Amino acid sequence: MSRCKRYDLDTTRALARVCARAGGSGPSRSQWHTYVSDAHTPYRRVCGAA
Repeated sequence: MSRCKRYDLDTTRALARVCARAGGSGPSRSQWHTYVSDAHTPYRRVCGAA
């Protein structure tokens, strides 16, 4: 018997889940540069935008 895993592809809900798991603060500048390797994507706040 195989198991299928369902993924929610809605980017708004995905971002909300990621922010909740990160404690609502989102990635720091250092984390951004570590995990967002695209040099053409500058740092920006993605959680709790003010």
